[in-house]
Amino acid sequence: MSQPVPVPGSKPGLYQKGKNKTAERAVPLVVAAIGPSERILVGARVESGPSMWWALLSDWVVFFRKYYYMVLTEHHVVLVRNSKLSGRPKQVEATTPRDQVSIADFKPGTVFSRFKYSYPGRAKPLRMRVHRIYRQEIDSILGQLGVFGLGSGEPAGSLPN
Repeated sequence: MSQPVPVPGSKPGLYQKGKNKTAERAVPLVVAAIGPSERILVGARVESGPSMWWALLSDWVVFFRKYYYMVLTEHHVVLVRNSKLSGRPKQVEATTPRDQVSIADFKPGTVFSRFKYSYPGRAKPLRMRVHRIYRQEIDSILGQLGVFGLGSGEPAGSLPN
């Protein structure tokens, strides 16, 4: 997985440790789905379902939310389903060739960025949200899928973080 290079003599922060742990747990599932010969480029935790703002009105929202770990490889996009309780990757939801994936309506946000993700075999696109902790990873994934232009990985007109 593509991870930021740590500064010599510094420890990874709490968020980075969590990101690394989720990536480590997802790798065996991804390798089993696509094979060991394909290289994993980057991964990010995404979620779909009702917005967390609805949790202010009802506690039932958590039962309608789905959590995923989206992994970009050299030739595929793999969507790994995460457990609602522990957040650990548990099964591969979809393995789709990169050229068959469709990303639409990307909207960067202060806390959550949003986009629609569709793949063959699914009638409606998934409305995905990504927390700002995974902003670099999702920008890289969407950039390599051609959302921001010719695979640059940087959104047009974005401000440096």
